[in-house]
Amino acid sequence: MEFTVRRKGEAVGTVAVTENARAVTFEVRCPKYYTLEVLRCYGVAGGAAHPLLLGVLEPEDGGLYLRRTLTRQSLAQAGFGAALPQSYELAGANDTVETPPEPVRREAECPPQAPPPIETGDPLIDAAAAAGSVQVERDGARLKVACVFDPCAPCPLAFAFAGCRVETRGDQKFLLLELTSPDYGTEKDVE
Repeated sequence: MEFTVRRKGEAVGTVAVTENARAVTFEVRCPKYYTLEVLRCYGVAGGAAHPLLLGVLEPEDGGLYLRRTLTRQSLAQAGFGAALPQSYELAGANDTVETPPEPVRREAECPPQAPPPIETGDPLIDAAAAAGSVQVERDGARLKVACVFDPCAPCPLAFAFAGCRVETRGDQKFLLLELTSPDYGTEKDVE
């Protein structure tokens, strides 16, 4: 995706955003804009608590340039896990970058609320489920805990690895942990 980068409202270059499963690369190019002032590039998203600092632009071939790769985890910690910035600005030392307010939606436009995650009673699994890194399903008196399995990536079920099995669904592998306890009951017992 490519976006326009602005300086005090004026279009001065572009930001190419390249995503993959683990990281996002931002490549800022301002080929015809040159200044001796130190400029930082910020990504701005509506409703975000603060803008995302990409970094300081460097002179290159008579213009300014910046290439920055951020992991999905660092973007999430910065408050950009759900959506990436859609506008980009250059700011100097005395400039301010304001985050636009999130648009107010009418109740009819709001997506339905997701049901709360099923609680297992295990604080590590419950925290991973709340963060969305594992899914918990009820199957009678059993709970099935699953996450995508990638041997090269951190595993949210690493602490329970000995009790897990790998299952293939389509072309993707999942790590599956089954928990059995009379305390879990069935969905009818919970209601």
